[in-house]
Amino acid sequence: MDWNSIWESIKNFVVTDGWQIVEALLILILGIIVVKIVLKVIRSAFKKSKLEKITQSFLLSVIKYALYLILLIIVLQIMGVPMTSFIAALSAAGLAIGLALQNSLTNLASGIIIVSTKPFKAGDYISVNGVEGTVKNIQILTTTITTVDNKDIILPNSTITSNSVTNYQANSTRRINFRLDVAYSEDIQVVRDTLLRVINSDGRVLSNPAPMVRVDNFGDSGICILATAWVDTEDYWSVYWDINELIISEFNKQKINIPYNQLEVRMRTDTPPAPYRELPKRVEKIRTTKQKSLLENILEGELPDTKSLKKSKKKSQEQKKQKKLAKNKKSQDKSN
Repeated sequence: MDWNSIWESIKNFVVTDGWQIVEALLILILGIIVVKIVLKVIRSAFKKSKLEKITQSFLLSVIKYALYLILLIIVLQIMGVPMTSFIAALSAAGLAIGLALQNSLTNLASGIIIVSTKPFKAGDYISVNGVEGTVKNIQILTTTITTVDNKDIILPNSTITSNSVTNYQANSTRRINFRLDVAYSEDIQVVRDTLLRVINSDGRVLSNPAPMVRVDNFGDSGICILATAWVDTEDYWSVYWDINELIISEFNKQKINIPYNQLEVRMRTDTPPAPYRELPKRVEKIRTTKQKSLLENILEGELPDTKSLKKSKKKSQEQKKQKKLAKNKKSQDKSN
């Protein structure tokens, strides 16, 4: 082993490339420190802002990875790595990852849209794509909704951004619609005064806008009445149920009839019942056996005697006679 040649190689490496490696390591250590300081400053600035926590977490993650990527490119450039090859390899890897995670990237982009546009927030009661419930949490890829019967439904964010969303708690007040029918014989003014008195008796109903009662349309069996009342969003369902119960009680007190479909059952006596017909008696079918002809017997080598011919002829006549009697009897039973 030539130690002199080895030493010369090490010496040449230290002289030519060693200082680049040391410089790259120093830049790497210094860069990590700078990145941590920058992230700490940004995190403290986010805490003072009004951004949602999910938005803060997402932006911090993006900034963190972007800063480390810039630091890595600087360190590799100091070490003499060709940037063209590195960027080409990075682009190819990004394309492969993008194709493999296409759905996830779609949900990621949808998550960014949700946290930036804020169509709803955690705690809001929403309806989207046939799912209705309270928003439990909003994540980068999915949103969790808790239904009224305490089931968690996890929706991809792309489903939310591609469908219409109804936010029942977006505003501080909501309007309750009461629709009911009254009989055509009722006095509309009395019905209107009764409904207004019932609605205004609840202190949770807002006086501005004032409650309203109007004739909505004319049904098959009654007049359709529409009554409206504005309440705070948090009181919507409790006021809706309470006033419905009070309406039934007050209508009973004022003897206001609510029509409903009725079914009338009658027994017809104008038409006589159909005549009864007795079952016919069973008559066995007479099945005759086919007799071979004289020619068939001759061809088969059998010559029938005259006695058997007379006997078969007599039997055939009797069968025809019985068949005729049965037919006559059947026609007599039918006429009776």
